[in-house]
Amino acid sequence: MNILNQPPSFLTYKEFAFEARLSESGVRKHVKRGDVRAVRLGRSVRIPRSELERLSRAIEAATPMTP
Repeated sequence: MNILNQPPSFLTYKEFAFEARLSESGVRKHVKRGDVRAVRLGRSVRIPRSELERLSRAIEAATPMTP
C-alpha cells in the first residue's frame, strides 16, 4: 500500500477534535489531564491516531446501556 494513501499516524488538535467530535479546547484539556496521550514535536503537539480508538472504547464502556 502506498504511504500517501494511508491516513496520518499523528493528528493535530484540530484534526483529532474533528474526528472525535469534540471541541479543540476539550481535546487540549484531555491532553493536559493525561486522558489522551500526545507527543511534542518541537513546538507542535501531535496525538497518535490510536488514541481515537482508545477514547472511543473508553466512552463506550462508560456509557450505560438502555433497556
